[in-house]
Amino acid sequence: MAMEVEVAIVGGGLGGLALAIGLQERGIRAHVFEKAPKVRPHTGTVITLAANGIKALNGIKPGLGEAFLRDGHYVNRSTLVFRHHSEPERVLHIPWPFGALLMTPWRCAQEVLAAEITDHTLLHWRHSFLDFTIVEGGVEARFEVAADEDTEGLPSIHTKVVRAKVLVGVDGIQSQVRKALVGDEPRDLLLVTWNALVPAEDVRPLNLHEERAIKFMRITNKDREKTVFLLDAGAGLSMWLVRVPDVKGEITKAYSQDLEHHGRDVRKVRALRQMEGGEGLENMRSAMEGTHPDAVREARACDRLPLTTWSDPSKRVVLLGDAAHGMYPGPGEGARTAFEDAHQLSILLQEALDSATPETSIADAVRRGHFVITIHSIMPKLLFRYEEIRIPRTTKIQGYAAESTGWPHVIPEWVRNLSPEEKRKRDQEFVNWVKQYPEAMSGDPSSTYWKP
Repeated sequence: MAMEVEVAIVGGGLGGLALAIGLQERGIRAHVFEKAPKVRPHTGTVITLAANGIKALNGIKPGLGEAFLRDGHYVNRSTLVFRHHSEPERVLHIPWPFGALLMTPWRCAQEVLAAEITDHTLLHWRHSFLDFTIVEGGVEARFEVAADEDTEGLPSIHTKVVRAKVLVGVDGIQSQVRKALVGDEPRDLLLVTWNALVPAEDVRPLNLHEERAIKFMRITNKDREKTVFLLDAGAGLSMWLVRVPDVKGEITKAYSQDLEHHGRDVRKVRALRQMEGGEGLENMRSAMEGTHPDAVREARACDRLPLTTWSDPSKRVVLLGDAAHGMYPGPGEGARTAFEDAHQLSILLQEALDSATPETSIADAVRRGHFVITIHSIMPKLLFRYEEIRIPRTTKIQGYAAESTGWPHVIPEWVRNLSPEEKRKRDQEFVNWVKQYPEAMSGDPSSTYWKP
């Protein structure tokens, strides 16, 4: 027998939990189904929140953005270092106005959001999404459930059917909901990244970074290039990251052989290998050598190509966050745009689930924040409105994020042909536009490069 819910959210990461909180604030019980056994203790990475992300969180629930200061902090400054083997080193220092950029470890952000769910029976761990079927009045989703050691009377693996009025896929860049809905695969960005969070106290003598600061380095030596981040992650942690190109996939292909030789140390060994010949990075190498091998994360960079729709024809299944618009992390907009999605969708779902008779147009309803009609007729219109609001914005942000890989094939020719001064103007206009959220959603009319 199917489990009956109003809203089923696939994915208990940041976007899924944010949507659940937004709906909870509006009196809607949304159930979250996550394949992990619990809130993730280790991810090795951080999120940064600029004005748009914080405003979206506070729109989801007043004060939610500032709640991330429980473990995080506001960044004071960034230092950018560019080293080319045949040129003098260039260093740029960028001060951040207080409150402009909030940084916190990813796992701490997830903990903050999970704690906001007042009824923890709405969080279903160990649930792996299998597929969905559109049925009369809603959608049925199947999950493979791994029972924990406290569960009695159930096999270790069993299938659960969940029937919902709407299913929201928020299951990340490798989204299984998107795979069932669209069938496409992530785009390979030809880069491999290693990173870890380490106790700041352990690496403080190495002077990797200043307090509440980010250090970015791009180093080119003959035919080798690497990108390095060193930063104060918050929660008493520092983060190191190294990223290198892997155009032919040789680094990725070598993983199996490296695993055979190095076992559980494999990711750490492979990360240290990228530091060979890294003059001036001895302290970073020392920090990496002192990192527990289980704390090291390795990932091949990918993103998602933009879609023209995030939902099925019946408007019963819809995507959010990385599942809808997974992007390269360069500008730091991944979590921020997921929170924007959650903010907008929670408002629109409230209108759909609370309604009874029409009084005005959809456009007027969205502006007024109130619309009444039966859910069966309004849901398609409101999810269309969600896509209308969100897709033009995230498509532009996805494209800009991909450009920061530096690969010519993902940068439009007209952008490549801009002068350095024009590129700087375009970059600044991007920042100015994005932080205006929720105004100027699809573009900034006053800009040169980011018009609606």
